[in-house]
Amino acid sequence: MAKKTRTLTVRRVQSVEDRNRSQFLSLSRTGDDFKGFALFTPDPELEDNLGYFEYFDHWDTKNNSYVPCAGPDVCPYCRVNDRPSTRAKTLWLVEDEIKIFTLNWSVINEFADMYSEDEPILGHLFRIKRLDDRGKYRITPKTDSLTKKKLKEIMGSDELPDLEDITTANMQRSLEDIDVASVMEADEDDDDDEDEKPKARRGKEKEDDDDDNAGDTDEDLDDEDVTVAKVSKKNDEITVENEDDEEIVIGVGEFDIGDFKKGMEITVSTDYDDDEEEHTLGAWEEQGGEEEKEEEEDDDKKGDDLPKKIKNEEMTVTEVNAEDETLDLKSDDYEFTLFFVDEGEASEVDFGDYDEDDVVIVNAIKDDDGDMVATKIPEPKKAKKETAKKSSAKKKSTAKKKTAKKKAAAKR
Repeated sequence: MAKKTRTLTVRRVQSVEDRNRSQFLSLSRTGDDFKGFALFTPDPELEDNLGYFEYFDHWDTKNNSYVPCAGPDVCPYCRVNDRPSTRAKTLWLVEDEIKIFTLNWSVINEFADMYSEDEPILGHLFRIKRLDDRGKYRITPKTDSLTKKKLKEIMGSDELPDLEDITTANMQRSLEDIDVASVMEADEDDDDDEDEKPKARRGKEKEDDDDDNAGDTDEDLDDEDVTVAKVSKKNDEITVENEDDEEIVIGVGEFDIGDFKKGMEITVSTDYDDDEEEHTLGAWEEQGGEEEKEEEEDDDKKGDDLPKKIKNEEMTVTEVNAEDETLDLKSDDYEFTLFFVDEGEASEVDFGDYDEDDVVIVNAIKDDDGDMVATKIPEPKKAKKETAKKSSAKKKSTAKKKTAKKKAAAKR
């Protein structure tokens, strides 16, 4: 059989390098990470900021993707009052290749906070790691940075991707797909018009769908009464339980994580992101009375009384949070959550070494957010006791030797 002649051929992947040639970085699974030099400044008002393009987009349920917003006068999502999310495309130098990584709202704000505190970003090395399936990331600054000459050479290259052009092209393709889908739906509606009472039938189906999803936690919560089961300051989120004992994780977004305490009964409304499967807090209020609020104010005052530095302080472990990588501690004078960073003497801590009610020796400093961060791995008190015993035994041995020498001298 004669081989067919093809006028068009599919571009094949010829090697592993080809497979990994994508211009875009995607951390799709928990634990995925990359290290790269940031080629941007997180400021949407800054001119000549070629490595940063911040924009609005919507979630397209039918095509399971994000669609950049075309503006309220044109965007089909804005016309149905769908509130857009904030994203930013950013450039990175990863293993000597220019890559594009899209920041979600929370990561944008983390970088913006760093920028507002005059922490260096442009040209500096960072490690970005995905922490969970809800779009939470950890940003870890490293000590390396590009030289001014190298940075200028990269940012002046004609081969630098145009982030606005890429985003605009994505928007145009997405809107064309939506137009095709709309035409197909219109044809189906025309066919339905031939049936009797089509509007009533469609309306009833919608009501049934609403009933099916009434208790679904994978949708927006609207004035839901819940109890706070867990507060994670590290991930900036709370875990709540509803009346059916279902646990729902909610990112606090623009709200202050310090306002939430374990056991609080609150009423919440959230926005649910289908793509990231993430609840973000839209509004909340506490159900408790003035007495509970006064207790919370007292707790806040305790936090304000924390010292700038703690050295060799004996404290009791009240809770081990291995998942959040924190220890809850208290003493006669202080009570706080001890945080750990990725670098330094305390970075190799093993949370399996601790149990509730353990007494440990704590060394920590207060950071700019008012949190206590470990400077050394907390040691069990018994380790200190053993050291003290050895020191005491050594002193006794030395004293005995001195006494023996005195006695020998006296005999002479």
